[in-house]
Amino acid sequence: DPDLVVSTAAHVLGVREIGQRSPLEAVTDAIAMSARPLLLVLDNFEQVLGAAPLVTALLEGCANLKILVTSRAVLRVYGEHDFEVPPLAVPALAARPTLDMLARSPAVALFVQRAEAVKSGFTLDASNAAAIAEICARLDGLPLAIELAAARVRMLTPAAMLQRLQHSFELLTGGARDLPARQQTLRATVEWSHGLLTPEEQTLFRRLSVFVNGATLEAVEAVCNAKEDLGIDILDAVDSLVGQSLVQRAEPADQEARFTMLEIVREYARQQLAASPDETLMRRAHAAYCLVLAEESQTHSTPEDRARWMARCDLELNNFRAALDWAERTPEAEWGLRMAGALTPYWVAREAYTEGHERLVSLLALPSAGTQPASRLTAMYSAADLLQHQSRFDQARAFYEQALALNREIAAAPATLARGLTGLAVLELRTGRFDSARKGFDECLALARATGSHGETARALLNLAQVLHAEGDLAAARGRCEAALATLRSLRETSALAWAEMQLGDLAAEEGDSRSATTHYESALATFQSSGEIAGVARALLDLGVLAARQGDHPRSRSLLSRALGHYRELGHRVGIARAIDGFSRSALLRGQHARALRLAAAADGIRQGVGAPLFAQEECARTIQLDEAREILGASAAAIEREGRAMHPNDAMAYAQDDGDGT
Repeated sequence: DPDLVVSTAAHVLGVREIGQRSPLEAVTDAIAMSARPLLLVLDNFEQVLGAAPLVTALLEGCANLKILVTSRAVLRVYGEHDFEVPPLAVPALAARPTLDMLARSPAVALFVQRAEAVKSGFTLDASNAAAIAEICARLDGLPLAIELAAARVRMLTPAAMLQRLQHSFELLTGGARDLPARQQTLRATVEWSHGLLTPEEQTLFRRLSVFVNGATLEAVEAVCNAKEDLGIDILDAVDSLVGQSLVQRAEPADQEARFTMLEIVREYARQQLAASPDETLMRRAHAAYCLVLAEESQTHSTPEDRARWMARCDLELNNFRAALDWAERTPEAEWGLRMAGALTPYWVAREAYTEGHERLVSLLALPSAGTQPASRLTAMYSAADLLQHQSRFDQARAFYEQALALNREIAAAPATLARGLTGLAVLELRTGRFDSARKGFDECLALARATGSHGETARALLNLAQVLHAEGDLAAARGRCEAALATLRSLRETSALAWAEMQLGDLAAEEGDSRSATTHYESALATFQSSGEIAGVARALLDLGVLAARQGDHPRSRSLLSRALGHYRELGHRVGIARAIDGFSRSALLRGQHARALRLAAAADGIRQGVGAPLFAQEECARTIQLDEAREILGASAAAIEREGRAMHPNDAMAYAQDDGDGT
C-alpha cells in the first residue's frame, strides 16, 4: 500500500507521531535531527510506485540522508540515479569451459553453495559440471531461480533436474508475454518448483501467502489448517518448503521463529490462492487469528506480559493491516472495530496516532459496523484518545460526547463509562476548563468507590489533585495525592505510585519546600529506574534539575537537565525534548541570563509547534509570567531573539541548551 510507506519507515526507524504532524513530517524531522548520516533501503518498491514522490520529499528535507531503492521499475523522480543490477555471470558453454573455469563462475558457485547446504557432501565434479552449467545458463544467472533449482538436489541429480527444467520451460513459454524475459524465467522457475510439491504441500504453500511479513508456526497451524483438512503434519510440511527454498526461516531476537516468503514467491502463491476455493476461508481464518492476538492485550496483568505483546505486535503489524483491510471490504467490519480498538494501546505506545485514528474512523463509518454497540463504543473511545494525543481537541471532544451518550444508552459496564469520563475530563483539564474537568473526575471517583475498585479510586484522586493544583488549591491537592499514595502502596502499583510521588514533589516545589520536593522526586526516580520506565526517569531528572536551579546549584542543575534531555532524545520524545529545553530556559532565567532564557523558551515553542502539542493552559500562563520579566529587561530586542529561537533546528537548540558558552 503506497499510503503506508512512510508509516512503515517511521515504525522501522522508531519514529513516533506526535500532535498533528503527518508521518512524513515526523520521519523527516527525526532523520534531519540525527547527528549521523543515514542510509534508508526501500526494497521491492515496484509494488508501491505511487509513493515515489515521498522519496524526493525525504531527500529534500534531510541533508544527511541517502536512499537505496530496489525495484523492477525506475521511480522517475528528480535526483534518481539508475543502476541496473545484472544477473550472475554464467559460463560460456560454447567455449567448452574446464572444471576449474566452471568452479569460478559466480552462477555455478551459487548453485554449488546452495546444493551443499541441502545435501551434505555435494560437490562439483566432472559428472555433474556440464548439467549445472547448463541449468545456470537456462536460468539466466538469476540468483533466486538458481537457489530454487539447487534446492532440488536432495531428490534429483543435476542431469535429471536439467531434463525436467527443459520440459517445464517449454510448457511455460506461452504465458506472461508482457513481462521482461528475466521475470518470465523467474516465474517459470517458481512454477516449476511449485509443480514438484505434493498436492498437500501445494495447498499449504498457497495458504501461506495470506500472511504478510511471515508467521510463526503456531499461526501457520491456526490459519492454514483451521479445519484440519490438510492431512499432513504442518511442521514437516513447512520444513519441506524451507528445504526447497520456497519459504525462509528467520529468528527475530527473543521471539519465536518466523516463516516468510520472498515477495516474488509470495506473489505467485497469492495468485494460486486467488484461483482456489480456499481464499475466503483463509482470509477469514487469518483475520480471526489477528483478532485473537490483538485482544490478548486485555488479559495482560504484568508489565512483562505487555512488553511481550508489544514486541509481537511489532512483528505482526503488516498482518494486522491486511486483516483490517479485509474487514473493511467484507461484512466483517465488526471484527475490524474490535481489532482496531484492541490495538489502540499499541498505537499509543508507538505514537502511531494518525494510522490508528484513521483506521477507527474509516471502520466506524461503515454501515456494517453498528451491529454490536459494545464494539462501537470501544472504537469511539479509542478514536477520541488517539485524537487527543494529537491535540485535536474539538474532534476528540465530539467523539467522547457521542460515546458517552451511547454508553449511557446501552448501560455499559462502569469501567467503560469511567474510561470515557476520564478521557473527556483530561481533555477539559488540558484546555483549561477546570470546572468540567473536576465534575468528570468526581463522577469517576464515585463510580470507583461504588464498584469497590481501589486502584481506580486512587487514580481518580490523583486526577482530581491535578485540577485542584491547576486552580491553586495546593493543600486540597496534597490531601488527594496523599490519600491516593497510601492506597497505591497497599496495592503495590509501582508505576502509578511513582507518578503520585511526582505530583507531591510538584506541590512541594510550588510551596517552596525544596527538601520535601527533592525527597519525592528522588523516590519516584528510584522507582522508575528499577522498573525501567525511561520516560519517568527523564521526567524525574528534569524536575530535579529545575529544583536544583531554584536552589542556586547550577552545576547540578545542568547535569540533571542534560541527563533528562539525553533520555528524551534517546526515546525520540520531541515533547519531552521541548520540556527539557524549557528547563534549561528556566535555569538561565534564574541566573539572570535573560536573552538565553528567552531564546531557549522560543526554541522549545518551535519544537512544540512542529509536533502540534502546545503547553497546557496553566503551564502557558505560568511560563508567560516568568518570561515577561526577561522581555521587559531586553526591550525592543526581545522579539528578534524569540524569532531566532523559534527558527532554531532541534539539534541546534539541544546543543545550545547544554553549552553555557558566554551566557548569552
